[in-house]
Amino acid sequence: MISYKKYLEAGFEYYQSCELDKKRKRKKTSLGDQRLQKLRQLLDGMGLERSDMQKNFHEQFLAACANKIYSDDVNPNMHAIAKREGWTDLKQQVVCSTPRRFGKTTAVAMFAAAFAVALPDTTVCIFSTGRRASSKLLALVKSLIDDAGYLENVTKSNAEQLDVCVNGRSSSIFSYPAAVSTLRGSGGDCIVLEEAGFMDEEIFLQIVVPLLEMNSTSLIAISTLPPDAKNFFNDLLVLRDAGGELLFNVQEVKLACEECIKKKKPAECRHMQSLAPPWKDPNRMDFVSLLYGERDDLMARETLGVAGEDRNKAFLSELVESMFKRTIKLRRGQVKAVFMSYDPNGGGDSELSLITVCWYRGQCVLLGADAQKARGSDEVETVLLLHYRRVRQQFPDAWVIFIGESNLGHEASWAANCLAKKATRFYALSEKTRVGVITTAERKQAYVSTLLQLLATQAICINDKVFTDTKGVKKLERQLLAFKKIKKDRAYGLSSVMFSGKGSGNDDLAMAMLIGTHFSNKFTKKELSVNYRSMGL
Repeated sequence: MISYKKYLEAGFEYYQSCELDKKRKRKKTSLGDQRLQKLRQLLDGMGLERSDMQKNFHEQFLAACANKIYSDDVNPNMHAIAKREGWTDLKQQVVCSTPRRFGKTTAVAMFAAAFAVALPDTTVCIFSTGRRASSKLLALVKSLIDDAGYLENVTKSNAEQLDVCVNGRSSSIFSYPAAVSTLRGSGGDCIVLEEAGFMDEEIFLQIVVPLLEMNSTSLIAISTLPPDAKNFFNDLLVLRDAGGELLFNVQEVKLACEECIKKKKPAECRHMQSLAPPWKDPNRMDFVSLLYGERDDLMARETLGVAGEDRNKAFLSELVESMFKRTIKLRRGQVKAVFMSYDPNGGGDSELSLITVCWYRGQCVLLGADAQKARGSDEVETVLLLHYRRVRQQFPDAWVIFIGESNLGHEASWAANCLAKKATRFYALSEKTRVGVITTAERKQAYVSTLLQLLATQAICINDKVFTDTKGVKKLERQLLAFKKIKKDRAYGLSSVMFSGKGSGNDDLAMAMLIGTHFSNKFTKKELSVNYRSMGL
């Protein structure tokens, strides 16, 4: 007997597959899916061969902007979409670190161009380290839009703005130099911090963080690692929530393996060269190493993407961090004098800074730290008096020795008079009949030497109840870690050395600390022209 069962089953399976194929073809893709497909097509169609790193970064950017991509769909299942697309993280904030010349800027420009073309009625806002960088980046975005075939859709183009209109609907890309004073009011659906590690922290705190309160805003922060260990960008790479989960989608690219990093020999590592993009020749790594010479710290950071101690730092990280971990418990009656040092507000982004220290059994003890922008005499007086009252709450019977920097004319004299009207047991240091002390380049070296000696001998610590209204202790630690030695070459083969922390933002609190520790040390050793006997000291 002949059986046709297997032929019938095969025929039925073929019929089913044909019908299912028809249904698949008839099935409509969502608008979000269409936009996602368009974004990927654009990223592949700009005439550039993307490196593996750039492809991965772009996928992370797409995941961070998924809410915007699918914003016009009705109740999209984002978890199902993420699983389908292979996205393991839907956080709307991405932080990326790479070595130098890895294609970060090009990756950002490509994504901004694709975002504006594929997603109508959106805004991309890019913050760069300076005007030249911001205008150059926007010019690159425009050229990529041209390469993708959409130059005729550009309706506006200047140094800061580029508008694209597709099917009658416009999107904008803004590219600005990062400055707190000019960026208030800026915002968008996608915020990009290009070379974020080299921006002022205040940009992030005052401009970016308020934008992240809106669930419609995505953030892309991308940078080479900055030299400052306590830079806010380095903090973002490890910042965790209360549950211990990373707060950001962190993408780090390093050309040194963990084993070599642990051995503190990242500059010698050649185990991760497969991660280098096509335009970087792994065979030239030994050549580059010879050019860096003894500056292994620079090679690790710039070429390998590994954090390392900057050799130009005025104060070693381990010494500064150790200082802030050592605490002592001081209360009223234990000290006879406290020293309030004052660095006036110099205008711009600088802050009025106050540090109060005392000396107890050979230890310099940090009691208080405040730093605030104060505009006008009323605001300055408020900050001064608040800091003074806190000193008095803990040490009502101690002498308050006021040490004001007088480089700004009569600012220190005015502040001393302001406090003297309300204060008791108050004395203001003066030089040459002028209230305050002058900071010169030579003196700044002496300030640094004093603090270095205190750090190296563990003769400086903090009180267990440091008073501050402005997270001053954290600011102070950051500024001390960012303080650097700067060597300047002069004529005839001579050179000079200066110290500053302004390259990484404000250094006002650090300066107040340096002034306070130096002159309080001299005061306690009775090396100043002061009538100690009249004060009972």
